[in-house]
Amino acid sequence: MSNTTPSKRSHWGKGIAAVYILFVLGILSFVGFALTQSVDLVRSDYYEASLSYSKSAEARQRATALKMDDSVRVGNDGGLVVAMPQAAYTDATIFCYRADSPSMDVHKQLSADSWLHEFPPSMLAAGKWRVVLQWKHDGTPYEFEKVIMIWNTSQG
Repeated sequence: MSNTTPSKRSHWGKGIAAVYILFVLGILSFVGFALTQSVDLVRSDYYEASLSYSKSAEARQRATALKMDDSVRVGNDGGLVVAMPQAAYTDATIFCYRADSPSMDVHKQLSADSWLHEFPPSMLAAGKWRVVLQWKHDGTPYEFEKVIMIWNTSQG
């Protein structure tokens, strides 16, 4: 009598095929996810802004010397408060950038009539904002940047 027992067959080929299939499914899932993500830049004029970066860096150094940490802040009512450091300024502009939604960006020209500018809470939605203040004093450009958090939930 022959005593034959079924031998255990190795199915390593099926294992390798399963690994390849899982890998391809993972890659396809990642590609599908990536295609659904927004690819907006922080600025629509990103290239032009990068060309003038050295001028911007010099303007930021000048503003840093003015110790402007409290010049841009969130007011008690949740609105934005901007205090200009010099009384005689020209061409003052404030840019409020929202990295996750460029359509919400705000660009405002500041009046030279006052050194203090207050914006209503409805101007900026709740979230993280990068505020860039640019101005000139006696023809010399200055630039100050600050990241702020707005907590109000009212949007006008």
